[in-house]
Amino acid sequence: MHVIKIATLHINEITTPTRVGMLSDFITRPELDIMLIQEVTKPDTLNIMGYVTHHNIGTSMRGNAILARNELPITIVHKLPCGRAM
Repeated sequence: MHVIKIATLHINEITTPTRVGMLSDFITRPELDIMLIQEVTKPDTLNIMGYVTHHNIGTSMRGNAILARNELPITIVHKLPCGRAM
């Protein structure tokens, strides 16, 4: 039986390289399959090797993101215009 590891994290606008590195370690060390992230302001900082990023930034310039391992393709992502849900 294959176990899928999922985590959620409220990052509150991570932008510094040190904190981005900490986020990358948090995702890759336990080999998470899916990561759900809240309060994303700069989705380009979430480019982590081995993961595909889907993000939704709303009019308030904040939103959320889903990171999924390359082996777990997410093909349909519905986004609310406010950036608060996907």
